[in-house]
Amino acid sequence: MEHDYNGHFAHSFYYGVTVLPQGERHLHGEIVSYGVLIVLQLAKEYDELKEIRDFMISVGLPTSLEALEIESDEDLKTVLDKAFTLDHIQTSPFEINRQMVEDAIQEVEKLNQ
Repeated sequence: MEHDYNGHFAHSFYYGVTVLPQGERHLHGEIVSYGVLIVLQLAKEYDELKEIRDFMISVGLPTSLEALEIESDEDLKTVLDKAFTLDHIQTSPFEINRQMVEDAIQEVEKLNQ
């Protein structure tokens, strides 16, 4: 993925998480790193996704919604509601819609099983 686009949805996801009380308990980089996993899944960059996820595990970064304390469908809805109001999504090299993101999150979460 081109450098200019590597954080587009990752930062929207971060700002979405910050509207939750538990968002204050996590560092910017922790939340954005999970968002990067979503972006890589959206871009179908599966080898890079595996490599980045393995690195995240090795340094103790969260690789699941649960690790970010996003444990309910309502919390995830709140996060995505906020994320989709932001301009970061417009910098994506491809169209992103909510269903695509929800599907990508489900796939990322399956990696934790």
